[in-house]
Amino acid sequence: EEKEVEPSLAAREIIMQTIEKHEEVDEEMLFNACKMSKDKVQVALYDLLKEGEVFSPKKGFYRLV
Repeated sequence: EEKEVEPSLAAREIIMQTIEKHEEVDEEMLFNACKMSKDKVQVALYDLLKEGEVFSPKKGFYRLV
């Protein structure tokens, strides 16, 4: 059974701040901004998308709702 990667609060904070600063960001920018494993960043990003904090106007790009 896969153990779920613990979503990092730090990653969430950085993702929100980065999108706020740039309005629209791509995954690569978020990975660079977070300076942690892509898995952690993707889990945090997925949670934010699921919660409706962030949306994806086109594949691989993200904006705040």
